[in-house]
Amino acid sequence: MGDAQSLTISDNYGTATGQATETGVVQMGPYPFLTDIIITVSNDQDVNCIINSDPIQLYACPPANDNCSGSIEAVVNTDQSCLLTTSGTLSGASPSGNASSCLVSADDDVWFNFVALSEVQLISVVDITGSTTNLGHALYIGTGDVDCTTLTELYCSNDTSSITPDLTPGATYYVRIFSNGIDNENVDFELCVKDAPDNTACENASNFCGEGGALYGSNIFDFPSLGQIACLYTTPNPSWNILQVGESGNIDIQIVQNTAFDDNGNPIGNGLDVDFVLWGPFDSSENFCEDGVLDQGCPDPGNCPNNTSNPNFYPYGNIVDCSYSVYSVENLTIENAVSGEIYVLLVTNYSNNSGIIQIEQTNAGETGAGSTIASIEVDLGGSQDLCGYPNYELNANSPFADYYEWYQDGVMIADANDAILEVTDTAVYSVIVYDQECSATAEDSVTINFYSEATANQADDLVTCDDSSADEIEDFDLSIMSNSILGDQNSSEFVVTYFLSISDAQNNISPISSPYTNVTNPQTIYARVEHINAVGSSSGCFATTSFDLVISGPTPDAISPGEVIICTDQSEDGIESFNLSDQDDVILSGQDSELFDISYYLSEADALNSTNALDPIIENSTNPQTIYARVESNEAYDCYTITSFDLAVCQIPEGISPNGDGYNDSFILNGFNVNTLYIYNRYGTLVYKSNNYNNDWEGQSNDGKKLPVGTYFYHMIHDDNLNKTGWVYLNY
Repeated sequence: MGDAQSLTISDNYGTATGQATETGVVQMGPYPFLTDIIITVSNDQDVNCIINSDPIQLYACPPANDNCSGSIEAVVNTDQSCLLTTSGTLSGASPSGNASSCLVSADDDVWFNFVALSEVQLISVVDITGSTTNLGHALYIGTGDVDCTTLTELYCSNDTSSITPDLTPGATYYVRIFSNGIDNENVDFELCVKDAPDNTACENASNFCGEGGALYGSNIFDFPSLGQIACLYTTPNPSWNILQVGESGNIDIQIVQNTAFDDNGNPIGNGLDVDFVLWGPFDSSENFCEDGVLDQGCPDPGNCPNNTSNPNFYPYGNIVDCSYSVYSVENLTIENAVSGEIYVLLVTNYSNNSGIIQIEQTNAGETGAGSTIASIEVDLGGSQDLCGYPNYELNANSPFADYYEWYQDGVMIADANDAILEVTDTAVYSVIVYDQECSATAEDSVTINFYSEATANQADDLVTCDDSSADEIEDFDLSIMSNSILGDQNSSEFVVTYFLSISDAQNNISPISSPYTNVTNPQTIYARVEHINAVGSSSGCFATTSFDLVISGPTPDAISPGEVIICTDQSEDGIESFNLSDQDDVILSGQDSELFDISYYLSEADALNSTNALDPIIENSTNPQTIYARVESNEAYDCYTITSFDLAVCQIPEGISPNGDGYNDSFILNGFNVNTLYIYNRYGTLVYKSNNYNNDWEGQSNDGKKLPVGTYFYHMIHDDNLNKTGWVYLNY
């Protein structure tokens, strides 16, 4: 709008004018096709401010397949003919907007889709009429939508025909056809999608089917050039072939291209210009189709002469011979061919006319002549034991194979028809390779074992203490190291064995048994962790580690604290709470508490086996009750000493019987710390008194006489002048 308050929009076609007072869209027209339309915009407030557009012309309305979301399904021929085509036009087409590898900015394009019928298809744009024949095309895979963002470009070509890379039969692919250049074009065409000739690519080369045989069949035409190769400046209608040497010697080969042959193989029609290149020799396992391998025959592409003009130039590098002549008959010789050698022959039909091509050895059977033979072979290599591999790639690549069948333990693997098979399971794998041209097969089998990779974790040294002999020789239980060496590996799948040297461990010889008696202090032991297969046999997947057997010092002492006594509470039930850890210092008796652990148990068996350890705070269940203490080194294995002591509650006896039988002979007041004890008879008369009482009243009076049977009363002063009174019965 600029500074205008209103605009007038008009055209050179006399359409009613439009008005605009703000930015937006003004629709003009309609207009006829192929007519130059100029739009004029005038500032109503300034008669000098006028803008005219360039002439605008439209061929037609955009076709239905202007965008990939509206792509038209193209018919696919089931053979190598173009009897079935799909019509298309670029008239009125607009650009799709997405960039292409061979077209930076497309100004018009249309879209088609097709379902692949074979792995390699030939795409060609034919019967082109209109403003240009300079068209290109691109191939995509993905899901067609309005903006085409989900499509992946497989390739783009500025030519009207191409051979696809390997496709997936049954998958849908998208073809984008565009004009080369910056102008919109008024063009009609036909799209042909057909099965590509079998041997138009090096990877699909045909071969001789027997000794002295001939390759004889229809030639290839209407196929795009592969570009300049060796002495061939252009390579239209290529046909790749493989020759394998049977018997050593010279091999003469004649190539004939003609419109017709008689029943004896003699040309009877019109000769057609044929050219060739022959490379070799190659080993049967060599990938001669790999990039760069067949480019090693010339100093540079422009310096490979035709053998007609320079017959002495070849062989050169790996080019045996090369001809770019105008003749329909070509001859070549492989001198001193050696049995088993592979040669690659490229033949091109420069004439681009339909006919028959014959490739034949002409000196077969002559004295000293070599022979060609195409015996198909396959070799999967030796069996493999794989440690820690998630998968393994089997390669059955055979130079003459057209088709592959794979089997796992005798069962065919569905949809496995390529030379490469990735496997993940332990099994016997077999492959059958088919040479369909020569009705020949070959097969091979291999066993692949997948084993888990073993890990031998670093373990701490195994330390124990010396016995009373102090000879630094002890028995060690090696099996207790297995868990730490295995870590989180499953003990049912991995086994740990022990050895005296790293060499023995690596070669799995002379394992030692457990318990093992050391011979030096310290002594290094080597552990081997090995994966075992489903039947318990060794897999060969192993790892090693080491640790030392160490005797650190004498067995620890454990001093019994004797009887541990506390007073009963008011319930006088004989059950009280004890803190066992209060006895730690007594039991250690000066030994470093940082080096030893103390644990407590109800039985000697539990203490010996270190099972069912008690909490430090317990209540006794009997009175007295025996407790077992285990003093154990926290740095050494199997290094401990056991002791025991009693827990007792000192309940005040309700009677004594001082008759010398060892039971209740005295008035026992353990745990009360009695200072003074007074004994009174039932009349309140003091009959006995003792300061610093020591459990020594046995029914006697102060003058040492035996008191009569009966009930007596006590008064004791204990524990910081506490007083307690009660009665006790005396009987003999």
